Order: sequence, then structure tokens, then C-alpha cells
Amino acid sequence: MRLMRANELWGTDATRFYTKDDGWVWFFGAIDHCVTDVVGWHVAKKGDRWAALKPIRQGCTHIHGRLRA
Repeated sequence: MRLMRANELWGTDATRFYTKDDGWVWFFGAIDHCVTDVVGWHVAKKGDRWAALKPIRQGCTHIHGRLRA
């Protein structure tokens, strides 16, 4: 059995919650499964696919320094 290493497997999830000032908002998070670190997070009023990708972009930018094609 091979052990996982950091930055090999990330999981994402989303939840919607209510705030007094902004009403319903979405939270998106990306977590490294090996070390349980949050690699990125984003809160948005509109919970669409673009908002869901922001935590992944944050994690990739943090780990690799930049994004490129």
C-alpha cells in the first residue's frame, strides 16, 4: 500500500449559510487530504462553477507560485 503525500489529493466542498448583512452566501473550500490543510477558500453571493474554482486556483497559486496553461 502506497502512502499519500501532501498535494497529491485535494477535496472540495461547498455550503450555503445566512448572514445578517448579506443574506444567503456560499462558502467553497479545498482541503489537502493527506495533511488536512485548507489550501484555498472563497465566499461568494453567487454559488456558480466559477466561484467553486477559486479555492483550487488559490491552492495551485500557493503551492506552485503561478497558474499557466
